[in-house]
Amino acid sequence: MCEMKPMDYDTSYEGLIPEGNFRISPSMLDKFNSCKHEWYRSQVLGEKTFLGNTSTELGKCLHRVAEQYIKTNKVNDTEIMQYIDSIDNFDVDKDYIKIQYEPMKLALLAYLTSNPKPQYSEYTIAKELMKGIYVGGTVDAITADEIIDFKTTDTMSPMQKIPSYYKWQMLAYAWMLRELGMEKRFLKLIWITTSRVGRVSEKTGKQLKDSPSEIFEVVEEITPQDYEFIESYLRLIGESVLAGYKYPELVYIIFADYRLKGL
Repeated sequence: MCEMKPMDYDTSYEGLIPEGNFRISPSMLDKFNSCKHEWYRSQVLGEKTFLGNTSTELGKCLHRVAEQYIKTNKVNDTEIMQYIDSIDNFDVDKDYIKIQYEPMKLALLAYLTSNPKPQYSEYTIAKELMKGIYVGGTVDAITADEIIDFKTTDTMSPMQKIPSYYKWQMLAYAWMLRELGMEKRFLKLIWITTSRVGRVSEKTGKQLKDSPSEIFEVVEEITPQDYEFIESYLRLIGESVLAGYKYPELVYIIFADYRLKGL
């Protein structure tokens, strides 16, 4: 339980998914629906279609804060700062991440210290869906009744309903946990907002209203219809992958990209 994941969260599924099986990633479920050809290129062909940006790297840092506090009751700021300095990506504003890190960390720690500590943090699980296909991913945190997902946002008033692109990911975790005998009743999305303080209007030169980093909870009960939907959706993905293996000449049709024809 106290073992730390690598800072880049490059998870190994050794011992969980036998070699030669395909893994459906919960974090990529929405991409299969919204951009099927990109999903195929990244998940099946292994192409690097997205290398991260400022938002995703800031999210990694805050996930690390939650993981460290839940597992050890302390946070290793030095490790996180070293990670930020090591990022080699022109799309990432490292100075912005450093500015936001401290106020967002303090808001998150205030929340974690005032609520019951989750039983697990960064909990990696996998479950066979069908022959040759597994579902596998890492849950941010788990309590007796809840699956918890931490998300950063620069919106001052985050959505009060879990958006589908996050809910499907969380439902995949719920499905795996239920199949593994650890059924949960609720999904809890925890928004961590960015800090907006000391800002000055470019038009008027006047100081703008401060909006410090805050925590917002969104909790939804998992219904039988949710389980029915997510299992059918996972099976659709699994059978699409297997169909592509069996009929490679039809991959461009299955995954909606004519450029895949003949690959």
